[in-house]
Amino acid sequence: LRARRLRDMCAAFFDMLGSEHLLLGAKLVRYVVLILLVNHYVACGWYAMASFNDGEVTWASALGLEDGEEPGYHYAMSLHWSLTQFSPSTNNIAPTNLTERLFASCIVLVALLVFSSFISSVTNAVNQLRLVNMEPMMEEARIREFMMVRNISTDLFARVQHFFKHAYIKQRVRVRESDLVFFSQMPESMLIQMHLEVYLPKLHLNAVFNHLADLDRSLLRRVCHLAMSEQFNLSGQDIFIDGTLSTGLYFLVSGKLQYERVFTNSRLHPSGTLGKSTRARIRCEDWLAEMSLWVAWIHCGHLLATTPSELVKLESGPMGHIISSHGGPMVACLRTFAVLIVAHFEQFEQQGGVVTDMPMDTDVLEETAKRAIKFADLRKRRFDKERYSQSSDASQSSPRSPRGSAGAGMSRFRGSILVRR
Repeated sequence: LRARRLRDMCAAFFDMLGSEHLLLGAKLVRYVVLILLVNHYVACGWYAMASFNDGEVTWASALGLEDGEEPGYHYAMSLHWSLTQFSPSTNNIAPTNLTERLFASCIVLVALLVFSSFISSVTNAVNQLRLVNMEPMMEEARIREFMMVRNISTDLFARVQHFFKHAYIKQRVRVRESDLVFFSQMPESMLIQMHLEVYLPKLHLNAVFNHLADLDRSLLRRVCHLAMSEQFNLSGQDIFIDGTLSTGLYFLVSGKLQYERVFTNSRLHPSGTLGKSTRARIRCEDWLAEMSLWVAWIHCGHLLATTPSELVKLESGPMGHIISSHGGPMVACLRTFAVLIVAHFEQFEQQGGVVTDMPMDTDVLEETAKRAIKFADLRKRRFDKERYSQSSDASQSSPRSPRGSAGAGMSRFRGSILVRR
């Protein structure tokens, strides 16, 4: 029963290990511990045969060891003898009577099976680790063959090899969800929980969602599951370019990005001021192109990955469908926020500013989110009051938001062509 519990505990521990190298190390440690455990019991039996055998010459007496003297040393010699039976090594301890000879013969047979199983398990574990790295090696070999058959120049061949080893391989190290067929067969509830744990911490780093998160956790769960995804870009790859319609906003997890204003050199919003330069480095944990969530946004610059980079993308299309179908207090606040933030940046542009894809001012977002909560609360109170005082027919009409109805506001801004560049 204890052995079964120990096996179940080991299996549960192995399931929690995410690295193949850690898993291999843990398996090797398990095999060594099992070998030591078996040898401990064998050593105890070998020691007992010398201690409780009266009248016959034992291996201990043959070595001049007296009973009861230095039991630690006796056990160490027994353990040494036991270990030599399980491995190709020698020692100066030998059986001296029939009982010890039979015991030693049985142990040799058991050790033959145990040692063979140990070697086979270690070999299988190492081969599994090699298989993980086999695909990139085979792909590199195919690339070499392709370029040699077509007589590609040495200079281009070296550049391709350098890109493959220093950019492509690093990107392949991170396994994407789409690379694993198993996730398409996993229960939906487990997949939702996995997406929640992966994406929710990133979503909380956005000032708007962090401020409104307590209003509706179920909405955030749907957003994480249906509207967010991972994206990996190699060094030198474009993430978006100037003049294209944005499909969502981006969160930088790791790597280095460079944002450049391609066609203009105007003064930017204070949160993304570039000064006299048209280029800016993007920091990790920054959100980019946030306006694409509220309007039909056209990118104002060129975002380039200068190193292999990992991003999380919040798709504006699925987000709009979630907003339009979910309902609830957070949706009302988001719709009101969309009206207020667009009005703020329209006024900002009228004063000579330029709104870009760079991260927005956190103070502006938080202040606007607070105003949206207040407006939504006032609208709810007015709606409750009208529903209480008016007839059932009148109660079905929706109250108007500070700038038109909240429901129409979101659809209008998602369909409008945007804040001017």
